[in-house]
Amino acid sequence: MDAPLIIAIIAAVIVVIVAVAWIARRQSAARLEERRERAAETRDLAAVASLDADRQAAEAAERAARAEHERLSAEQQQLEADRQRQEAAALHQQADELDPDIDRDADGIDDADSNDPTVLDPSDLDTNDLDRSEEQAEIDLRPADRTQTS
Repeated sequence: MDAPLIIAIIAAVIVVIVAVAWIARRQSAARLEERRERAAETRDLAAVASLDADRQAAEAAERAARAEHERLSAEQQQLEADRQRQEAAALHQQADELDPDIDRDADGIDDADSNDPTVLDPSDLDTNDLDRSEEQAEIDLRPADRTQTS
């Protein structure tokens, strides 16, 4: 073999090796760049997710604050209603004290209701009337029961 042919083969092998190395480096650089881009996209997604989580946390805190405000408002309203109820009771008591038609027993119980015909005294009830009312109610239900079963 001649020397120029050997030199040409060696030069061709060196060129192929250099070309393969250069291509491998470019591919490696391309893979690195692709990984950098994916990392940047992942960081962007993480930032968006973090902002979304912060927004949700702020909304939850706002809802909690509104709920606390509502609870305090309801509590204040209840206290005001209790105060008005006590005020009304005091006015009723004052009216009872001023009313000449109200007799007060020794035990402090108003006897004004005894003059009121709409107030029933349990001792005035006839238990026979109650028994008859219950029997009449049972009789009234019997025809309805027969019509339902037919």
